[in-house]
Amino acid sequence: MGLTLEMMVPKTTFARRLEKQMDFDWLINQVKPYFPDAQDRTAAPVRALCLILLEHLEPYGLRCGDRPLLASIYDNWRDNTAYMLLLQAVPGDIPAYRTLSDFGDIPVFEDVFYPVAGKLPPEVLRELLAHVLTNCAASRIAAEYPDQPLHYMNRLSKEEQAVEVERLARDYAEQFYQEVAAYRELAGQ
Repeated sequence: MGLTLEMMVPKTTFARRLEKQMDFDWLINQVKPYFPDAQDRTAAPVRALCLILLEHLEPYGLRCGDRPLLASIYDNWRDNTAYMLLLQAVPGDIPAYRTLSDFGDIPVFEDVFYPVAGKLPPEVLRELLAHVLTNCAASRIAAEYPDQPLHYMNRLSKEEQAVEVERLARDYAEQFYQEVAAYRELAGQ
């Protein structure tokens, strides 16, 4: 029996805790009107949603440098086995992962974010984010740092959580479209 990505990712990672809250079937059904080919969790809008949530809910492990944060998350995706598990993809250019044939190669950054920004209305993205954030808050997923939403939301009442979830979903959706625009500008497109 060979080494698998499943074996390489500890059960306690944030990516695994987030994965339990994603409700992939519901998400796929919600994006079908905009992405008819979306069949499973590897669809661009589902991967984009996962990456947006990682950006905001687990930001401290992410390198940024002078690039927009979503672009740096793409780099982290390629380097982090927990993210690869969540996103169900392994880059073929990393020799150690070539034997893990259950996973396809990670598409280029533009193949994930550009179609989502171009086809998914902001209010739908906001709805999807709110759904997952509500699941996370209800299950009291823990976050490591006090200023992270999944840390401080645990102290809020259900009503306060609902208000905070709506605010965060709106902010994250707006920031996503702004960051894609910034990345396009940086890339000269």
